[in-house]
Amino acid sequence: MNVENRITVDTPATCVYDANCTMCAKLARWAQKRTDVQFTGYADLTHRGVDPSEYESYLVFAGETVERGHCAVAAVLKTMGLPWKLLGTVVGARVFDSLGRKVYAEVAERRSCSTS
Repeated sequence: MNVENRITVDTPATCVYDANCTMCAKLARWAQKRTDVQFTGYADLTHRGVDPSEYESYLVFAGETVERGHCAVAAVLKTMGLPWKLLGTVVGARVFDSLGRKVYAEVAERRSCSTS
């Protein structure tokens, strides 16, 4: 993960997903039942270094830090109880960073609402 993707700020956690994506919306509803993170299709996070155009390409998590893509997935999972918290720790581990990026990109590319 690049340093520019991590901005430390003390605010309530928000997760922004592509609201036009059926799969993304279903996963957000599933996750919302298991965490206090607030899920939304849009949030003005420009003050946190997030360009709103990113929401079409990446899941964006803004809690203590700002995370994108597979790191955002890991951050959300870490806010849940077991076994999800453990899975988030594994997904977010540096040793799996390259694999996480590839898997996230593959899923994003294959989703039915992909804009590419």
